[in-house]
Amino acid sequence: MNNLANFYAKNDQTEQAEKYYKIAIQNGSKKAEKNLKILEKFPLMSNPMVMDYLAWDIPMEDAKGELKISIRGFKENGKDLNEFERNRMKGIVRKIWNKLYESADLEFIGYSDNTENKKLSLERAKRLAELFRESGLKDEMRIVKVLGKGSENSSDTNDTVEGRYNNRRVEIIGKNVVKKNFDSSLFNELKNQLEDE
Repeated sequence: MNNLANFYAKNDQTEQAEKYYKIAIQNGSKKAEKNLKILEKFPLMSNPMVMDYLAWDIPMEDAKGELKISIRGFKENGKDLNEFERNRMKGIVRKIWNKLYESADLEFIGYSDNTENKKLSLERAKRLAELFRESGLKDEMRIVKVLGKGSENSSDTNDTVEGRYNNRRVEIIGKNVVKKNFDSSLFNELKNQLEDE
């Protein structure tokens, strides 16, 4: 299993590599434990297929250098993301936020549709910030503000089911962002550190 995981890692298929390293670790492989730690240092892949897969999850950068992304997936009157979005967010923390950025000050701003209240929008922002921390958001990514703004700043109409769904969101804004600089020779060096059984 470890050798198969190495094959995937060396071919920029980190999801598959991680899966097989974990199986090898369950079977007692010490080399797989070491290799998984190396895999976690891999930068976000420049493989076009990987970037297409992650494109919707990478925060957009504005003219001021601030990051912004809107997270949707809240049920009407619900505080938590649906299960699919929760699981997706866990991966996004590790695969994007921790890999693309050295540090940032993050603000979580919750919103609701026009049938809900401000308290609920704050609870959404709090829950998402907690989920980011629980998912391993590194300490250098500081959560500096958590707000609820209710139904102000609607991103869509409140006259349709879809519009209200889009308004039930949390916006994450990153300020004072320091991006990671990647050296392709470091990436190749990491790949060369992987050990077969």
